[in-house]
Amino acid sequence: GSSRYHHRLQFVLKMHPLPQSTKKEKRKALAHKRELVAAAQHQSFPAQELQVFGEKPNVQLEFMKGDKLDSALRNWAFDLTKKNMESGYNGCDGLDNWDDTEMWDELFDVSARFIFAFRVSEVDDADKMVPVAFCNFRFDMDYGRAVVYLYHLHTVKEVQRQGIATALMTCVSHIGGEVGLEMIVLTVFKANTGAIKFYHALSFEKDEQDPENYGFMKKGYQLLSLPLGENAQPPLKKQRVAQTEA
Repeated sequence: GSSRYHHRLQFVLKMHPLPQSTKKEKRKALAHKRELVAAAQHQSFPAQELQVFGEKPNVQLEFMKGDKLDSALRNWAFDLTKKNMESGYNGCDGLDNWDDTEMWDELFDVSARFIFAFRVSEVDDADKMVPVAFCNFRFDMDYGRAVVYLYHLHTVKEVQRQGIATALMTCVSHIGGEVGLEMIVLTVFKANTGAIKFYHALSFEKDEQDPENYGFMKKGYQLLSLPLGENAQPPLKKQRVAQTEA
């Protein structure tokens, strides 16, 4: 998949070589983007800051690094991901079938970042934090763009359509803009029409690197993106999202 895109790009550059000055400017811009990504990878975001962008009653949001989770939270996140995604992978043209080991490594890679949503419930007069949703993302370079790449967004069935996924996406958007990255990019199964509707309501659109733009019409997934910072779209359409959230 991606190798064909790179071959196509190299062909275009050979047919239309860039002027020397433009090459230097592009190299400088690319180096700056890489610096932004590297700096973002060292950032942490306090829970109180996330609450400003995702206020939900009895819900606590927390930012965590993928390799720092305790075993119970890792197992919970993996099990929810498998429950929601295994059948989609196994039936998706253009993607490998589900593999437990590969997905575990992807979720908890040293570069992976999480925002968890915990429901606060009183048990024996003590507050108990119960995980109910999470998003999993990385700060990365993608085809020369400095991006937040969203790998996963999952909620347990009991809290769907309560705005928690929207709160998580609002936090990701805020974080990405704060560290100076260009956009959020994600991959979604074409068969998951509810998720596609949800992301469209947040102003995501088909990304320029989507396989269909290169003639691969039968792939079972699509790429969506949302500009951040100076290129950002209007604020998240929260009222619409409340009705369509997956």
